[in-house]
Amino acid sequence: MLFLHRNNRESRELGYDAIELGLFGQGLGLILVMSTIGTAANVAQWIGELSAVLGTALLVAGCGKHAVYQGRSKWWGLMGLLSLVGVIVVLTIGAIPRAHDLTGGFEVRYTEPYRRDVWRMDVRVRLDESVGAGVAEPIQLQVPRGASVSSAIKILAGPIPILKESMLDLKYEINGVAAKAVDELSDGDELLVKKMNH
Repeated sequence: MLFLHRNNRESRELGYDAIELGLFGQGLGLILVMSTIGTAANVAQWIGELSAVLGTALLVAGCGKHAVYQGRSKWWGLMGLLSLVGVIVVLTIGAIPRAHDLTGGFEVRYTEPYRRDVWRMDVRVRLDESVGAGVAEPIQLQVPRGASVSSAIKILAGPIPILKESMLDLKYEINGVAAKAVDELSDGDELLVKKMNH
């Protein structure tokens, strides 16, 4: 696969999985159709045509997903109709500056372009309703590698002041397991924040 160096979650977010399957489907379809040229229509030709159509649909979807991730219009996905040439174009257009709107009336601006690297990691933070922050949806947060639970809470305390006010009354769970404020987070962890008395 072209993008084996990426983890599955990131591959889905970037649309790489759909792009890979789309290219595979188109290639398989082309091979099957080419192998039946000059013969009467048969099952291999029908399977080849179906594989090519489904592969193209996956390619368009994957290119669109990647374009949206880069902050561009989903219509860039139509480049998938050009097969490998379109994929190369979509993968090389690069990100544009954008603001990520996190529910709850605040936004986090990343420097341009937003790239993941070995020094940062992504964690998902859920604020229990007992915290009273009024944020129902999980928050995708980027923190330095080796960051602790308290570091993540301090980052969120800027846009969500109630976290700063009640920091001593909070308890935490990392991936469903009770945790302390000094515990380290890992890439992809889910941090649940609750009030002590809940």
